[in-house]
Parts: sequence; structure tokens; C-alpha cells
Amino acid sequence: MRLGFSALMLALACAAACAPTQLQSDSRRAELSRRIADDAVAFNEAYIQAMTGQLLLNVLRARDRLPTQYLAMSAIQYAPTVTQRQSLTLGNVELGDINSPFGLGSASFGRDMQLQPSFNLGPYSAHDIGGIIFEPEGADVFGEYWNAGWPREALLLLMADRIARIDRRAGAEPEIHEFVNDAGDFQDDCAEGLVNDGCAYVREVRALTGALRGQSPDRRTDMGGVCGMAAAYHPTRARPAATPAAACDRAARIIVGDSEYVIFLRSLDDIVFYLGELARTQSADGYAAPVTVAAAGLSSARVPLFRVVEGEQDGRFAASVVYDGRRYSAGPAVSRSCAASATAGDCVADAAHGDRSSLVIALLMQLLLRNQSDASVPPPPTVFIGRN
Repeated sequence: MRLGFSALMLALACAAACAPTQLQSDSRRAELSRRIADDAVAFNEAYIQAMTGQLLLNVLRARDRLPTQYLAMSAIQYAPTVTQRQSLTLGNVELGDINSPFGLGSASFGRDMQLQPSFNLGPYSAHDIGGIIFEPEGADVFGEYWNAGWPREALLLLMADRIARIDRRAGAEPEIHEFVNDAGDFQDDCAEGLVNDGCAYVREVRALTGALRGQSPDRRTDMGGVCGMAAAYHPTRARPAATPAAACDRAARIIVGDSEYVIFLRSLDDIVFYLGELARTQSADGYAAPVTVAAAGLSSARVPLFRVVEGEQDGRFAASVVYDGRRYSAGPAVSRSCAASATAGDCVADAAHGDRSSLVIALLMQLLLRNQSDASVPPPPTVFIGRN
């Protein structure tokens, strides 16, 4: 009887020591949840830094007229290995005398998780590079950004290679005016009086976006199914005139009254070379585009469309990369909304406080990701659980 009672006491003590309490279980579950959440955020940061750094690197290469190269990077996946460990140590137990002291030793329980992130890097295939890097963006893509509230002046400067404006007047032949977006012609912010193709384009874009400021597309007119239609504003006819089949493939269309703007779009690589051309002008504020757009959070001020700064910088940037042994960054974080400019603080009307470069980097990043091939999407992560 004494032996049975002692064995029972031993079993009960062992069970109490070995079985984790509900509190311990909840604590481990919360710790694992936090770890997974922290890892997901860290992977997100690592992925976007790698991709935006690659884009800025190619802009700098284009600035120096060097070959560009794009690497396909798969999403970062992880296969954490979770190992549980348990141990029980028993001391001397005198089972012959129930009144004798006995020690039950100790028990321990633990869990280790080893995280092994992995990803793949490699050149795009010939098929993918044609569709992702060199294929002009479609009218539907441009229309999404145009109607989603992105700064229209910046969109037309970045995404359009040229614009054909077709003016239709009753009883007269259509008049066609073409404007070419040539960054090599930009100088002195394209002030009035500069005669070249690039500045003529900039002034046309400013006139168009200025006339449409604060206006939303006309939803009452039936424009459904019209080839390449991005938006219509007070159209004079219910259906626009037919567009040649070649223009339907990639060009976007905007109707304003009795004028039609046919927008011939660029590819991602075209935009990169365009930015490289803009980044050749060096000033006290870094390599800044010689053409301006409305400043972030302060529409009454104007700042360079794109700006690259050299050297180690304080604060967060949309893109940062080491090129030719030197650090370059673009797109400082801008979080402000100002009713008027100020002489100090966040509302200063200068390039450093209203920089639009982060918008440019964001657009490039989204254009790259939205065209990403299925091969870049990894299978879901797997968790391996072992016990020792």
C-alpha cells in the first residue's frame, strides 16, 4: 500500500511539473504571434528597400548613360523550424517509508524557433522583360491613376511620351497639334518664351491640368467601351469620333469639351531613362529636375519633379542605394498639409520639405509590381515542427 501511494504521489507531481499551465500556453501563443507579425513587417521593409534601391540604381545608370539591368526578385518566404524540448530529472525517492522525505527533481519545457528567410534573384526572362520592362503601359493603367487622385501634372510628365491634341470645331476640319515630352529640352522650368519641343509639352500639360483642377470626369455621358478612354470633361458629343486602330492599342484618351487628347504612353524602362535625363542637372539641392510640379502638401509652391541627394542623409527615404562607392537617396518622407507656406518648419516651400520624388518612386514600384510575372510568386510558407 505504501508503495502504491508513493508511486501515485510521484505521478501526480510529475504531471504537475510536466504539463504547461494555461497561462504559459497563452504566453507562448502571444509571443509566437508577435514574432510572426514582426517578421512579416521586417520582410516587407526588406523587400521594398531592395526593389526601390534597384530602381534608383537604374536611374543613376541612365543618368550616366550606362546599361540598365533589372533583376526579378521573388517574394521573401520563410520556413521557420519550431523545436520543442522537454526534460524530467528525478532525485532519490525512498518508497519504503512514506514518512521519509523525498525529492522529485525538476521538469522543464521549452520551444525554439529558427527562422530561415529565402528569396530568389535573377534576370527577367525574354518574355517577362518584354511585358514588364519594355512594353508601354496600357490606357487602363493610366486611367486608374488619373481617376484615383494622383497629381495629374506629374502623371503626364512621367507616363506620357507625347500627346496629340485634336481640336474639332463644327463645320471645320479637325486640327491636330502634337507635343513631344523631351526631357533633354527642359531648362529654366520651361518659362514662357523658351521655344523647343520639351517646353512646349510642359506648357501644354500645365494648361490642361490647370483647366481641370478640382474637376471630376463627367459620369453622365456614355463613354463605356470607347477605345482607350481615361476620362471625359463636358464633352460636346455623346460619343467621341473613331480612333485609328493603332492608337487604340496603348494610347489613352481624355476628352475636354470639343478637344481630344490622345496620350501615347511610356514603358517602365522609358520612364527610368527619362528620370536619368532629369537627374543630370546638379544644384545645391542635389541632382534636381529642371522642371517643377506642385509641392506635396502645399499646392501653391512648386518643387522639382524628381531629386536625388548624395551622401548619408538623416530620416527615411523612398529609395537609397550605393552607386560607384557613394550613397544616393531619393524621396524623403513628407507628411504635411499646409494652408500656406512658412519661413520655418514643415511648411517651408522648398524642395527639401515638399519633395515629390517619393511619389515618383512609388509609381515606378507599383508599375513594376503590377506587371510581375506569376513565376515571382512563391508557394505559401511551411512551418516544420520537431520534438526532441
